[in-house]
Amino acid sequence: MFDVMILSPKAGGVGLTITEANHVIHLSRWWNPAVEDQATDRVFRIGQRRDVHVHLPMAVHPDPAIRESSFDLRLNALIDRKRKLTRDLFLPPDASDGELANLFREVSFGEPAADQVLGQPNEPQSIVELPERAVGVAIEPEQPADNEPLQRSTLTLPKALSNTGIRQWRVGAGGERPTKDILALFAGRDLVEVSIRDPYALARRSSREAQVRFIEDLKAVARTLESVTIEYAEEVDGDASDPQNRREIGDLLSRRLSPMPKLTLARRRKRSRDDDFHDRFVDIAVRHSGGTVRIHELALGRGVEALYDDRKQCTVTYAPPGST
Repeated sequence: MFDVMILSPKAGGVGLTITEANHVIHLSRWWNPAVEDQATDRVFRIGQRRDVHVHLPMAVHPDPAIRESSFDLRLNALIDRKRKLTRDLFLPPDASDGELANLFREVSFGEPAADQVLGQPNEPQSIVELPERAVGVAIEPEQPADNEPLQRSTLTLPKALSNTGIRQWRVGAGGERPTKDILALFAGRDLVEVSIRDPYALARRSSREAQVRFIEDLKAVARTLESVTIEYAEEVDGDASDPQNRREIGDLLSRRLSPMPKLTLARRRKRSRDDDFHDRFVDIAVRHSGGTVRIHELALGRGVEALYDDRKQCTVTYAPPGST
């Protein structure tokens, strides 16, 4: 019998059963909450007779002013949001197959509800409000007249779902960019940090120009902008060498922004054994009343570049703090 067994989180998918253990310590987090849950479930098996304790060690900054910006706390919040989104979006209770299909189309593709008025012109830009939870509601029938047969009550999925503040823009090539609407979300705000994560952020001149324009536009509408971090993949094929790309974007920012915010250019491998750097995000840390710093998230299907290039399809999802 082992006192401690060290396993990869991927061991959860091989049918391993460890009923003698009742403490699970995740030394490092996994981006997919399902993998973590599978690993934890190794001790939640038939034959387990003791309470199971799950431990998630996290490194947290001691300064209360920036505690909420600690990487481990932000990662834990992201994993919790992914887990909650999967549960609430794809497993709503008491819904028929047809209602689930309609809900999925409305949420994922921005299609109108089946009971909306037909014949309305398609807008080039659509904003989709994502639901927090779908709940089945029993509709009480009106009291029938004496000569009318009693009608059965019906179960329906409500269309007026609670608003979480999540917004989505989907614009095809040639459509008007949602850049103004996105910038308006941060007008007059104090921005502590703008963190751009895009493997192709510095690959081409147009990409570098787009990052600079976005930072410039944010600084123009915000009250303050303290720092900018751009995380990119060095090995992506581009139009110049990595030192040239870094020097060019630094020169562009210094010429256009005065005073220039603190700039950090962070290299990250596009693919490694434990990482796949592919999706593109912008995290904007905003200082709210009382000095609390909260993270506003933007997921960009084609990166910041699509906000300024109308030849590209543009899909942007905005998630305010605590929205999912």
